[in-house]
Order: sequence, then structure tokens, then C-alpha cells
Amino acid sequence: MIRKDHFLTGFISGLLAPFIGFYIYYLISFRYMSLQMYVSRLTEFGLEAGVISLSLIANLIVFFYFIKIKADVSARGVIGATFAYGIVVICLKYLR
Repeated sequence: MIRKDHFLTGFISGLLAPFIGFYIYYLISFRYMSLQMYVSRLTEFGLEAGVISLSLIANLIVFFYFIKIKADVSARGVIGATFAYGIVVICLKYLR
């Protein structure tokens, strides 16, 4: 069984939440287009960094959930995952 208040629990949740947020945004806004086509369009126009940054809003929900249930170590894991995504965004934006 996975402990609720563990850094790895928060880190994995912080890595998965932006994917879920991105997919929900895709379903709401661009359902007429296939997911593969949508991702290729984002890549074509160089919008990956911006989309990843906006997808990180989903981490706020996870972070505040962990704070609410008093799982502070897991909340630190979410922050760690957010910083990891931040490094990816910087690399995509400035090292291209």
C-alpha cells in the first residue's frame, strides 16, 4: 500500500496531474481534432513550453489537496515535480 504522506507519492502525482489537465483541456476545447494531430500542431507552432506551463495549473489542485489532508511531505513532492517541469520548460523555450 502506498503511504499518503510520502515524497514519492507527491512527486508521481505532480508528474501525472499535468497530463490529466492537458487531456481534459484537449477534450473540452479541441475534441474535433485527434489528439495526435493536436500535439503535432502544438509542436509545429512551437507552443509546447506554453502548454506545459498551463498544464501545471493542475498541480495546484493536487498540492492543495495534500495540504488539506495534512500530507506536507507529499505536497513537497508536488513542488519538486513542478520544478522538474520548470526545467523542461526552460530547456524547451531557450535551448531550441
